[in-house]
Amino acid sequence: MKLDLYEKIICEYEDLRKKYGVNQMKTIVNQLTIKFGDEQINYSTIYSLVNYEYRKEAKGWQNQSLKTNWPEIMAEWNANGNIIQLADKYELCAYNLLRQVVNEFCESKELAKKWLKDPSLCDDGKLANEIMIMNAHDIMDGLFYNQLSMSSGIAFEMEVRTLLDQRRISYMSEDELRSRSYDVTPDFRLNIPLIVIQTQSQTLLYQSDDDNIPEKVDGEKERLVVTWIECKALFASLECHCEYYENQFYSYINRFGNGLILYKFGFVKIFL
Repeated sequence: MKLDLYEKIICEYEDLRKKYGVNQMKTIVNQLTIKFGDEQINYSTIYSLVNYEYRKEAKGWQNQSLKTNWPEIMAEWNANGNIIQLADKYELCAYNLLRQVVNEFCESKELAKKWLKDPSLCDDGKLANEIMIMNAHDIMDGLFYNQLSMSSGIAFEMEVRTLLDQRRISYMSEDELRSRSYDVTPDFRLNIPLIVIQTQSQTLLYQSDDDNIPEKVDGEKERLVVTWIECKALFASLECHCEYYENQFYSYINRFGNGLILYKFGFVKIFL
């Protein structure tokens, strides 16, 4: 995705968020999908792009708002308030607020996680009902997001695994690396490196022992040897990519050298 299109989507997202509030993400994602349908941007890409922005907000300035207004929030909730109304009133992400309320009732974080996953375990009827409502309402955080993210990630990794097997590319999987006590574990550690050739219009892959690797390709911009592959079932902005680079990819590079990162729903094209 070109940078100018990405910026248009973000600008429109911010306008819709001001209009509907941060807790009406189903409406916002649907409207963005309709508006940018002519740009051939599908729902999954919009959802992934917006989800990163949403979750960034949820762990940012809102934490201070929660801390400042917490006594009032709990007093109103106990006086028959509900999570979504209170989240809208105090400009909070609803699932983030739900977590705080659940933590207030639980003796440990482990118990709180169990309640959020299975409200039938909760011994407070009102809170159990709130958990069920929020799991159905919030598509950006909580149970829905976790299950969707996990399933999407596994499916994408299986797609890549199938392609590697079809092309007889030898690799060790993440599980194999862990069984051999590797300190860092990308999705695929290539036993035979790949040569990646980036041109103006495409990316070409060759195994390093292939006798048919061209010495020069028309429009060639870059040629790299890669020894690992990481799969991410998401859309990557520059900020998102940098965050993963610092927390994950950098350690892979230090351990194995250059790698190939695959973003299922694309990324912002800044330098290409």
